[in-house]
Amino acid sequence: MTTKEKIKTLIDELPEEKLQVIELLLRQILITRQNTLPTGKLGLKEPFNRVDLYDEIMAHRY
Repeated sequence: MTTKEKIKTLIDELPEEKLQVIELLLRQILITRQNTLPTGKLGLKEPFNRVDLYDEIMAHRY
């Protein structure tokens, strides 16, 4: 049984008043979650140089 099927069976077993609370919670989560694409240069160097990026990453690792 997959996780999705387990969740469906658990929801089917809940009483009606609990379902209303869960439905309200899910609606609030979906409303507040706004996935917007990032804008701007995103901290990338102009022009992008992969060697400089690796040097910067390795400097913080060791």
